[in-house]
Amino acid sequence: MTIIWSPEQEENLKLWKKNYQSDERAKQWEISEDEAHDNIKKILQDSNFEQGGNVSSEGFDQIFRFIKKFSSNQAISNLLYRNVGLENFNVQLRNLYYGTSPLPKRINDFFGMKGIGIQTLSQFLVAFDPDQYAFVSTSTKDMLNLDASQEEMARKEALERYGIQNDEEYLDRTIDYLTDAIIFESVKEATGLTKYNEINVLLWLGKLVQEDDSEDVFPFGSVSLENDLRDYLATNLSSIEKGLTLIEKEYDTKEAGRIDLLCKDKNGALVVIELKKGRKSDEVVGQILRYIGWVMNNQNPKVRGIIIVNEPDEKLEFAVVPLKNLIEIKYYKVKFEISSNYSIN
Repeated sequence: MTIIWSPEQEENLKLWKKNYQSDERAKQWEISEDEAHDNIKKILQDSNFEQGGNVSSEGFDQIFRFIKKFSSNQAISNLLYRNVGLENFNVQLRNLYYGTSPLPKRINDFFGMKGIGIQTLSQFLVAFDPDQYAFVSTSTKDMLNLDASQEEMARKEALERYGIQNDEEYLDRTIDYLTDAIIFESVKEATGLTKYNEINVLLWLGKLVQEDDSEDVFPFGSVSLENDLRDYLATNLSSIEKGLTLIEKEYDTKEAGRIDLLCKDKNGALVVIELKKGRKSDEVVGQILRYIGWVMNNQNPKVRGIIIVNEPDEKLEFAVVPLKNLIEIKYYKVKFEISSNYSIN
């Protein structure tokens, strides 16, 4: 086992496994994932993909729908192959799945395509082979509450395992995924589970229990909603503040992480916008401060932040009091209306 778990982490893993083994929702989710995995394999086989046959655009659209059974990741859409071309996407995915070069090189090549982040890459991999490849998301990794020494331990193991002498030859995302894969492998070993999608279910259940979520569903609906909200805000910035213009959605700073929305205000200052996304108040404040610090050092010393939340959070409000000239909080509401009559008005 690579990671040396603290007593608290070990206790959490035991508790989450117990919940996982007794929860009917976990069983239903795994059935859905197994079916998705089988369907993806059939599409690849019918296309003779491993031997060089190409998957059609319709085939990829089906694959993407099945991949979303592992997580509602809105980044997985036909934009992936439209941005790089269908033939090139076939080549890169075939190389990722069946290539003969070392895994870090294949992952690095796949990351070279536009729109591929760590979660998207990991969903392609876990859907292809849930026994071998880890599924990685920020929400599940945060549940582990890793310290810096554990992260460094996993990173060192990843470099040694794949014989990487110079990590500068690879994208940061490649090294980060390999590191995260070691971490989730350690979770698999500690819990005795056999598939990485089972680890994903176990950690999501732990998150629900921690947040005292009594709803009889997994939180993928909220994950999808958050992505939809980010997409909506990116095209309706005036709803946040008049005069904002978008620089980039999901701006990848490499060193500091991925900013939900990086914008510029009417006075030329940069604005970092983050959705709270269920994280603890201290975590979201620390994260947006990290992004602001990176922007100050690398782009423009004139920068401020906005945190978007959907309900009052007293702890969050206290946390930004000393930062009132740097970070502000704004609220959104989602309104649903049900009617017997359809109206476009």
